[in-house]
Amino acid sequence: MSASSAALPSGGPPEINHAVLTGRLSADPQEGRSPTGEPVRLLRIEFPVIDPDRPRSLWRCASCLVEVPAGRSGVEKLRGGMPILAAGQVSDRWTIEGGHTSRSGVIVATLVKGGPARSARGVLL
Repeated sequence: MSASSAALPSGGPPEINHAVLTGRLSADPQEGRSPTGEPVRLLRIEFPVIDPDRPRSLWRCASCLVEVPAGRSGVEKLRGGMPILAAGQVSDRWTIEGGHTSRSGVIVATLVKGGPARSARGVLL
């Protein structure tokens, strides 16, 4: 090994699967179950993105599902329309309906922070 190179750490690459998402709750939290059957609260977060077909003139909303372990403090106070920050690891969820299998992404939250309710003065994106 030369002086300008270093050995890779043993045990594989470090954990780099971490996502932070900010936006608004599109609805009140829903009850659900994790793949292991544990109770969770499901949050659908909407956020603005640039329309890829017209990037200079249009915005549209995208959304992501966030899975929060049941019993996490403060989640029961969240309501649709509230601003929110969620952080955690990206994971896949598989569903089977009508003989068809589909995969969707979800953020398994380790942190959820709700903001103040929408004011009567308007919304700033």
